[in-house]
Amino acid sequence: MTDKQKKPHPTTRTIITAIILCAVIIYGVFLLTLPTEHLLGFMEDDGFYYLKIAENIAQGRGATFDGINPTNGFHPLWQIALVPVARLTQGNPELTVRVVLALELMLLALTIVFTALFSQRAFGGLAGPITASVFALPASLAFFLSGMEAGLLLALSSAFLLWAQRRAEKLLNPSEYHRDDFVCGLFLGLIFLARLEAALLGICWFGLLLIRWLGARFPHPLRFLKKASLIASPLIILSVPYLTYSCITFGHILTISAAIKHQNILPWAEKGTLITALPLYFVGAIILTIWLVIFLISNARRQIPLGIGIRKTKGSRRLLAVFSAVGVLRYLDGLIYTDLQFNNMGYALLLLPCALVIAAVAEGMRRWGLRSGMAVRGATAPWLMLIVIMGSAVNGCWQKYHTAQYRWYGQAYQTAKWAELHLPSDAVIGANDAGIFSYFCARRVVNLDGLVNNYQYQERLRLGELGEYLKEQGITHIADVALFNQKLPADGSYYHHHEYIIVSRLHRTVAGVILFSSSAELYRSWTFHAGAGSEGAVIIWRIGANTPLLAMSEEKLSLSSIDSP
Repeated sequence: MTDKQKKPHPTTRTIITAIILCAVIIYGVFLLTLPTEHLLGFMEDDGFYYLKIAENIAQGRGATFDGINPTNGFHPLWQIALVPVARLTQGNPELTVRVVLALELMLLALTIVFTALFSQRAFGGLAGPITASVFALPASLAFFLSGMEAGLLLALSSAFLLWAQRRAEKLLNPSEYHRDDFVCGLFLGLIFLARLEAALLGICWFGLLLIRWLGARFPHPLRFLKKASLIASPLIILSVPYLTYSCITFGHILTISAAIKHQNILPWAEKGTLITALPLYFVGAIILTIWLVIFLISNARRQIPLGIGIRKTKGSRRLLAVFSAVGVLRYLDGLIYTDLQFNNMGYALLLLPCALVIAAVAEGMRRWGLRSGMAVRGATAPWLMLIVIMGSAVNGCWQKYHTAQYRWYGQAYQTAKWAELHLPSDAVIGANDAGIFSYFCARRVVNLDGLVNNYQYQERLRLGELGEYLKEQGITHIADVALFNQKLPADGSYYHHHEYIIVSRLHRTVAGVILFSSSAELYRSWTFHAGAGSEGAVIIWRIGANTPLLAMSEEKLSLSSIDSP
């Protein structure tokens, strides 16, 4: 038996359409008409890692960032999707960026439509428009305007939600198997490939089925096994090839970027920095946790307390519970295992359930007003919530436009163009934050922060072989996003030297320090504002035979010079 779902009222359809027009068409046209240098401030530097790898794959070099060293530092489905784009644009980086941005805006439109329809069918009232409005907030748009995989993940997840809504009773019945279970496995497999930690969705899905089966005292065990096999088969077929490639090529199932971010636990005394740096995701996790507690209580009492949401759509309610559990688990993962967690792309799994829970609360307030004899106030509450969210979206996007111009991305673009014109064609440049710079400078760039390099590089750093590695790679220059300090004044003079630090993020050790003097500096971009009153610039230095290098490892600490490449 399917859910008794509500058809969208013409007014709600009009509001949803208007939100899509504002968030996608108007905002999209505005962004697409900006000069490339200004457009980059809305995106993420890591997104250009994807574009560079896609360019190398399209040109037959394989999955590599620098054209030589293989890497698995990407989520495969989005990476595969970008290869045809790279071939279509034929190495024109400015055009590629705009095509990718247009593609992400299409994913945003699809996500809004799918999620709003799910919400409207489940909750009624203004739930659809309220859900859609959440996606117009700057924190939501950031997932889609990044050049990264979050937009594809959210579009697939919302499509899965909408598809599963009409089939929820069958899909979540542990004793009933059907061909829809195979399609469910396909969705779970694609979502996993879109972002690998979305494997949490499959874990929670199977977990709910198992709990329901155990709660029913093990009915029809053979049917349960057949259902689990139907779901698992496409999931295995889709995921095993990539995991096998990663294991054979790199000796690890985890990507290098995932290994870097998930291999260390910070002391609990330091966890507060994550909450203060990412307050929206903390609030989102709290909202989902509260809703999950209400869901569990309602299941135990066989009714939904507080009037929050879905009375007749039990299947939709269970689907929302699964996605809420995934969002909470992902946040806890980021809270416990942390490094580079200030990049918000990992928290995309919080967005869908948060948008739906907010809509459920709005509809619950309306129902509470009807039951308590305050129908007018109850009916007003969802409208006020919609107005507040849309007002916050407009104001936030306006603020985003101004703050985006103060990021260092435009200076990285300027530096890349200078390098393309002035550095030799055979120059090899090492860089930490290398996304934008590598994509636009038409020179080989070796990633030194390790996110899109490989495990072998991290091992060389651990052994204190930084100098040997730089020589083997033929690195002739270093580019860095440098903040001004006493040793690197803004006026271009050097009191002593600038310390360029290279860290093994996997092993949490400083692998080496290159000491640059003023004579080694070839180029300095315009100054950018880094926040908290600090300023900096993107700088290119030349590495010569006499460039001092302090190499460090667990075994040795030596002062040497880099031989001429």
